[in-house]
Amino acid sequence: LATGTGRSEDAAGDRRMIAALLAGSRLLPNLHYEFLPKIDLTTDQVVGYEALARLRNIPGVNPEWLFAAMTDAGIEAAATMKAVTAALDLWLALSVEQRSAPVAINCSQAVLADPLLQAALGDELRRRGVASNGPGRGVLIIEITEDARPVDTQRLVRDMNGLRDLGVV
Repeated sequence: LATGTGRSEDAAGDRRMIAALLAGSRLLPNLHYEFLPKIDLTTDQVVGYEALARLRNIPGVNPEWLFAAMTDAGIEAAATMKAVTAALDLWLALSVEQRSAPVAINCSQAVLADPLLQAALGDELRRRGVASNGPGRGVLIIEITEDARPVDTQRLVRDMNGLRDLGVV
């Protein structure tokens, strides 16, 4: 049962559910994103949104367990690209209504340093026409999460500069 915090009280049950979804290759299809507004406290205006990963069948599961399972299963980069797709979908829907605002996603350093993710991210931004110094600049914000996995920091900075050239902040 979910508590007032939105977190499940049945940690063992949640972990079993995540394991069952992984075993049946159903974790990614059950992953979806909810968007919370980012508010400028000085103006009380919405200045952007943040994508939060949730599971359809257990929405109150602790995100740490969810992402640990995806990391262990090697599908963290695929989940990150799913977040990118959801974020760009929201941004494009808002832009149609003349309400464009940047959308943030969370990403670990290790996944962000993955050359396959870098290529897929660039391809997706170009495919949607938001990659450039033009109107797409600042559409997507990548917030780097804490991560104990080692990465080549110099390469990560180079990769981040390449993403900045595509309009990612």
